[in-house]
Amino acid sequence: MSTLTLESRTPVIIIKPILYGNTAKHFGSKRDSDGHTHRWILYVRSFNNDDMSSYINRIQFRLHETYPNNIRG
Repeated sequence: MSTLTLESRTPVIIIKPILYGNTAKHFGSKRDSDGHTHRWILYVRSFNNDDMSSYINRIQFRLHETYPNNIRG
């Protein structure tokens, strides 16, 4: 009979459903300060609104390369 140790553990795969997406609100006109026309909100959350901090420690969004600072996170 063998004993399960840290060195011989079999990897475990856990699947967690998440929701991700974005919303945008139009300013009505182009802002003079920066020329932006919309306020964008990006989101990631668990399907059941559970705490995801035990399996996600960083989120990174990659925008189109024409945007300044196109990698955000």
